[in-house]
Amino acid sequence: MSINLRWRQFASWRRKNGLFCTIVSWIIIAIIAYTLLSAIWGYGHGWSRILAGWHIGATHDPLDRIKVTLTALGGVGAVGYLVIKYRERAALERGEADEKLVRAVQQLGDASPQVRIAGVYALADVADTYEGPYHQRVVDILCGYLRTDRLLKDANGDTRYATNDDGTPNYDQPLSADGAVESTILSVLDSHLKTVSENDTKENASPGPWSHCTLNLHGATLTESIQFTGSHIGAFNVQDIKFAGHISFQDSVFADCAIFINSIFTQGVNFGNVRFDRQAIFSDATLKKKVNFTGTRFSDVYFDGSTFENKISFTLTTFTANVTFEATNCEKEIQFRGVTFPGYVNLKRATFRQFADFTGVTFGGETILEYAKFKHGVLFLGAIFVHDTIFSNAEFNNSTDFTGAIFKQRSNFTGVTFNGDTSMWGVTFAHESIFHKVTFKYSVSFRRATFPRGANFMGSFFLNDVDFWETKLESNSKHNEVDHFLNANFNPSPDVSLFFPESIKVNNEGLPEGAKWITFDIIDNPAPSSNRHYEIPVDEQVQRDEIPPTDNFPKNGS
Repeated sequence: MSINLRWRQFASWRRKNGLFCTIVSWIIIAIIAYTLLSAIWGYGHGWSRILAGWHIGATHDPLDRIKVTLTALGGVGAVGYLVIKYRERAALERGEADEKLVRAVQQLGDASPQVRIAGVYALADVADTYEGPYHQRVVDILCGYLRTDRLLKDANGDTRYATNDDGTPNYDQPLSADGAVESTILSVLDSHLKTVSENDTKENASPGPWSHCTLNLHGATLTESIQFTGSHIGAFNVQDIKFAGHISFQDSVFADCAIFINSIFTQGVNFGNVRFDRQAIFSDATLKKKVNFTGTRFSDVYFDGSTFENKISFTLTTFTANVTFEATNCEKEIQFRGVTFPGYVNLKRATFRQFADFTGVTFGGETILEYAKFKHGVLFLGAIFVHDTIFSNAEFNNSTDFTGAIFKQRSNFTGVTFNGDTSMWGVTFAHESIFHKVTFKYSVSFRRATFPRGANFMGSFFLNDVDFWETKLESNSKHNEVDHFLNANFNPSPDVSLFFPESIKVNNEGLPEGAKWITFDIIDNPAPSSNRHYEIPVDEQVQRDEIPPTDNFPKNGS
């Protein structure tokens, strides 16, 4: 038998025989104390002095030693008696608490809403009075009640909904038969998730008696508004929940994991100044109305598969770890202006149907935008990409502006389609940049861009105006100048202008080495053309010290 197994057996025996162990411990303590006193008052040296009180022939009166021993044993007996009485009292209190708990639960199941409300307060009183495990027990009962089906039903047993002005059902607003009780439970939860002293406000409240508890509301439908202002919340599970009322977590703290997976927010949501100390998971959530993340502080946060049906702004939001927006669907405008992402950012397969603003954003970790779709205009003005950035197979369907952006590490635009005017004016590509098989359907400008490690435009398609004027395009150790535009395709239309810097050698057809003219009547299968067109800009045509303002950026290509 292993040592660990023996220890576990002993630990189990000790838990079952706690009182016995306590008495034995006190006896041992009494013996040790008597021995020490005997050593102090005894005679001799060494062990003889230490054990003087236990010698039959000791100078101490044996009767005195008996008195001391009996006194010690009496003390031990008294302690044992007190322990027994304490345990009896504790058992009595547990029985009393359990009895009150049962009565409160029975009230919660009563047909009368007034009685159910009384049951809610009775449960809270049990938790407040007996504390300990009753905190989580009462929270579980209240959350379990909220997870039951309490919606109004019609004659066919179907859920009833509020009606719109035109008389049609509003499926975002189910009708509840239990609104007063639900509101009471939410209020009781809120009041126990914070402690407000005389000098405190809701905004700077400290953790409450239930802040350590797990709130499990998965699968519930809540029709009442939720006001958890200044609350301190532990583990929070609202997976598959439907919030039919307004939600506010203003100034709250989520100390443990917050799970909003597949949740539906039909009304406005306020996460202003909220702090998520651990993971916040909004995967596959649907947010139909306005969402406020002003001043919110996230650790790891997941919005993968989520849908934002209204405008949303993360402008004043703080991210301290990784961020995932994979396959997120943004129906309206989204703002990230000035945000810093210290960890990796995953925007793979995300869809932005309206304007997206990443102006001044710092991407501190790896940034992934593979297969992302920008249906409207997008700004990356002055954005900084600290680590590798992947735009492979992304789709930009309107104006795209990277003016002044900095790519400090490898940038990959392989297979990207730009269906609107594109500006890379003044962009710094400090490391390798790949534009392999990119399609520029409208004008594109790399004016004053810098490529100190070279650029790869091999196999790309330029269907409209192309501006590389004053671009610094160097070759690296792996490639030479010919490789920059190898098999790149340019439109021979007379309406198309091409500007290349002096550092780019052009052939007698007016194109960089390795490039060719093609027609774009059939984009998927372009055919070669014998037409040629090339223009060299003159000084009068170029305002070299001027960067075009964002407001004047062309909007064709929509």
